[in-house]
Amino acid sequence: MKFADKPIGAGPFKWVDYKQDQWIKLEAVTDHYRKPPAFKTLKLIFVPEQSTRLAMLKAGEVDIAPLFGPHVPQIEANPNLRILWVREVSGSNIYYGDMLEPDKPSPFHDVRVRRAVSLAIDRKTICEKLLFGASEPWGDVLPSLTLGHDKSLKPGRYDPEAAKKLLAEAGYPKGFDTTLVVQTTSTTAEALAANLAEVGIRAKVEKYEPGAYYGNFFRKKFRGLIPYVGWYDPERQAPAELSDFYLKGTPHAYYTTDEIDKAMREAMYAETDEQLAVWGRKLSKLIRENEVTTFLWANHTPYGLSSRIKRWEPTIGGIPGIEFETITLNE
Repeated sequence: MKFADKPIGAGPFKWVDYKQDQWIKLEAVTDHYRKPPAFKTLKLIFVPEQSTRLAMLKAGEVDIAPLFGPHVPQIEANPNLRILWVREVSGSNIYYGDMLEPDKPSPFHDVRVRRAVSLAIDRKTICEKLLFGASEPWGDVLPSLTLGHDKSLKPGRYDPEAAKKLLAEAGYPKGFDTTLVVQTTSTTAEALAANLAEVGIRAKVEKYEPGAYYGNFFRKKFRGLIPYVGWYDPERQAPAELSDFYLKGTPHAYYTTDEIDKAMREAMYAETDEQLAVWGRKLSKLIRENEVTTFLWANHTPYGLSSRIKRWEPTIGGIPGIEFETITLNE
């Protein structure tokens, strides 16, 4: 493609050179209309493996590296490195695959069972001990950047006894068997399964490579419990934020209701910030009350920074964190 050799755009950097699938080199636009970068050149290196990125940062081969939760303690223990968090890049849900087949018997058709799932999960411990602060228990189905977000909402509480009571009321005093479908990269699957087993929901963990996971997800082949995102790359408008996950016909909307779908379509006609805030609260309340997905936590991305980086201000929720023109270096 010609564009790959001579790309054009309006950003604060211009394309200088690249090596396919390995790196690209950029140069600052010194008279950029928005904000000229404070340094001349920027090299972006493609490194998909998490541990390799960490090793390169420690060795001084890079100055910024996106990491994941389990690497945070290593950065915090290194006096030459520090962590910068890009907050609320996505939110994690549990989807209920059985809801797609209302004519087939399933415990998950009963909202009490879905609420029991929420009560069974110890969000706080999982976020602290397994995700090392890279995720945070979250109460709203909206990120804080979105109009209508309610910061007073509390995350789902951890109450195994209340979960057992709800299961008994729904006709499952001895629990039941199901599956928990995750990607091979999941660091929380076993903890989620253990939480569920504590209340009698015996979830067999099934792991899929990312390509197979997404392929089966988009074709709606999975049943049982499916951890998945409930938002990503936050937007200010709730209809835009949530439509990918709760509007019928969209790839990420595994299951939704007629009522939620109708409200989502009506909300798209909101014209003012005030109207969007009202619709944001309505949509959030409707989704939470129906428990069509069980919200778990908001996810934050930790970036390891070398001592050369004095300051960096990426946008909240950006995937990945960019705004490289806001970087300033130590002299």
